[in-house]
Amino acid sequence: MPRYLLREDIALRSYENIPFCYCKKGERKPRILSRQEFSVLLSCDGKDVLPEDDTVRLLLERGVIREKRTEDEALLPWQHYHYCSSDFAFGMNLEITQRCNCNCLHCFNATGSEVPKEELRLDQILHILDEAYECGIFSITLTGGEPLLHRDFMAIADAAYERGIEINELNTNGFFLTRELLHQFRQKGYDPLIKISFDGIGFHDEMRGCAGMEDAALSAIRLAVEEGFRVMVQMNFNRRNASVILPSLRMLDEMHVFETRLIRTMETPRWEKLHQGESLDWETFYNSSIELLQNYCSEDHAMGLWVWPFVKASPVDRTYLETYVKFREGSYKGCASVCSAARTIPSIGANGRIYPCLQASGYFDAHGFVLGNVFENRLEDVLKAPAYRSTICMTLDERARKFSECGSCEYFKICGGGCPALGLLYSGAYGAPDPTKCLIYKRGIHQKIEKLFDDLGYGGLSV
Repeated sequence: MPRYLLREDIALRSYENIPFCYCKKGERKPRILSRQEFSVLLSCDGKDVLPEDDTVRLLLERGVIREKRTEDEALLPWQHYHYCSSDFAFGMNLEITQRCNCNCLHCFNATGSEVPKEELRLDQILHILDEAYECGIFSITLTGGEPLLHRDFMAIADAAYERGIEINELNTNGFFLTRELLHQFRQKGYDPLIKISFDGIGFHDEMRGCAGMEDAALSAIRLAVEEGFRVMVQMNFNRRNASVILPSLRMLDEMHVFETRLIRTMETPRWEKLHQGESLDWETFYNSSIELLQNYCSEDHAMGLWVWPFVKASPVDRTYLETYVKFREGSYKGCASVCSAARTIPSIGANGRIYPCLQASGYFDAHGFVLGNVFENRLEDVLKAPAYRSTICMTLDERARKFSECGSCEYFKICGGGCPALGLLYSGAYGAPDPTKCLIYKRGIHQKIEKLFDDLGYGGLSV
């Protein structure tokens, strides 16, 4: 009888609330198993002989296991079964440095006009990665600042993979992205989504406060695509660059970018201090986005377009997803978290603080909003502390009770009240109603979106 091994990209894990599951490289959530499947997989270590029963055949068909090829084959160190000390943390956003070669007008790290300079030392990062592994975190986003400015960047990447923590995403401005670095990634089997900032033709240098960044960003995009990596471009959308958005999207599509994520320039402390009034108001943003989607999706493109936090459009398969919809009719779950991303993906800043959302870290710092610090307590303890759990683990039913005007709304069981961080930004309380989602329904913008894609012949995707 044959011996079996877990596939090289799979490892068995147990969490407090999910006792039978496995994690897979390239995915950000574990896959749940039955008790029987889990029991069989515990024996797929290349040592035990197993009869080829229905469960084994099913696991072979699903690509979870394979037959052992040589006598000395064994599980990789990170694949060995591990009981995880957290109940629901699978990924992590880690800001390894706040240092940056740019001085962006909208920097979300800054609490004003100062230049953020915090940076994690290598020993601190290794400690965080050790604790992340114990908690069951198996994917990570490396961000900054500019993460490639960290002198120990490759050592950090290697340390993550040695612990079975895959770099799922790398956020960069592209200036320090080199062919040599990408070749190292390929040789070591690292395959992150590379997210490069680009804010529009003829505008990028101004937004980044640094001459030459437009050429550097476009060169980095071309290089990463040439080397076979998926590239997502992250692009601001405000009054200053609105006229160049569509031609910029067309250019990026021709460059074979995988997807562009278009983000309304938010009222970060620095942006508001220096450029107050230059963010698009939300209704203008939505209506301008609808016009942009109409123009872009009417043309022949392959690149996906995600207007955050509004709509995703995929021209290749002619589908769209309304990302402001949390539940389809009749699928509401009151026990769900107000933000599943914050619930399952803790965010740690270069100062050691843990945030609900790194994109609002400057706001949180400016207003003294602190959930814990990994320099003061173990990550496991921070994730289980009352200050953290009462915020991050807030359920939709709790939100409805706490903010009754939101819970009594006819659309609450569709949108779930929207983004809790935006509720904080505009209302002063985390989890408060997100007025940007109220606007979508109360101004009929959801009907405009449905009509637009219906006219284009796109099919809607389920949440």
